[in-house]
Amino acid sequence: MANKRISYIDMAKGIGILLVVIGHFGLPSEALLTWIFSFHMPLFFILSGMLLSHTNAPEQDLSACIKKKAKNLLIPYFTFSVLSMVFSALLDTAEFRSYLPYALLSTVTFYGISVLWFLPALFFGEVLFLFVRKHTSLLMSALLSFGICLLTVFSANTYHYHYVTDFESYLSLLGAFLIAVFVRTGMAVTFLAFGYYLHHFFFGKKTQRCTNLIPAALFLALNLYLSFKNGYVDLNYLLFNNYLLYFSASITGSLAVICLCAALPEIKLLSNIGKNSFIIMVTHMNCRFLGICTAIGNLVLSMLPFLGQIGYFLISAVCMILLEAAAIRVIPRYFPFLIGRKRN
Repeated sequence: MANKRISYIDMAKGIGILLVVIGHFGLPSEALLTWIFSFHMPLFFILSGMLLSHTNAPEQDLSACIKKKAKNLLIPYFTFSVLSMVFSALLDTAEFRSYLPYALLSTVTFYGISVLWFLPALFFGEVLFLFVRKHTSLLMSALLSFGICLLTVFSANTYHYHYVTDFESYLSLLGAFLIAVFVRTGMAVTFLAFGYYLHHFFFGKKTQRCTNLIPAALFLALNLYLSFKNGYVDLNYLLFNNYLLYFSASITGSLAVICLCAALPEIKLLSNIGKNSFIIMVTHMNCRFLGICTAIGNLVLSMLPFLGQIGYFLISAVCMILLEAAAIRVIPRYFPFLIGRKRN
């Protein structure tokens, strides 16, 4: 049973990846972006922590787990980093010479190009949490995870995003990248631990679907209040504002999605999107799908201006659906090595 997929987790991943793509479309609504970014990436870490509990990962051989996770996360990280640089060389010829050193440094330090930052953060976070959980008690693991959280908050105060684009040397840029990787890993451990204990004590038990609806509504209301009070945040660029509000909004927003999905019967379309969320994550930005979709949307809007912003977003969304549907079908079948898999 430990290897059986959990439909509500797949559905929650589906909602999460849809929010990621919507957030990257550059919506004019500042309020909507503030809400989405308040929890959409922590949601994935929390869900991963729940899966660590569901699969009893701490009870398995640690070296085997590390090898498996390296294959599933780091191989795609490097393959799609190379693809990002190839696309840049082909499409951004004028800027490529100055961009290449930055891209290479981002890759080798695990800072990550665009959304690829998530993969090493998840890998290092899972390895660190599994090491702690495997060698300590349940209580001590929680205390150590909290200690890592405090250390992460302290380290984040030494880093600011505007430094990354305003460095005088690559040596100082290297230092900023390493600090960013450390902070992201610590944040990953924090949310992974929360997800692990959430499943261990609550969602691992049998409950009635309807009992999750009221908590979902309450968590959503609380998340909306906390996210707007804290303002716009971004885990990628380590923009947190008030840390207490950030963690509270991240957790309540994630719990709202998880409780909602646990209360609903399986929605196949949403579940299938969640099952393929990894492919959507690494392709929608790093394979320039988003740029293609927005270019088509702008072209159609220039010819049919009466469509307005709503028409632009609808056309862009349809293009994204078609491109991602093709990627989901083609990559596992013909290019599985890109995502660390073998051809069936």
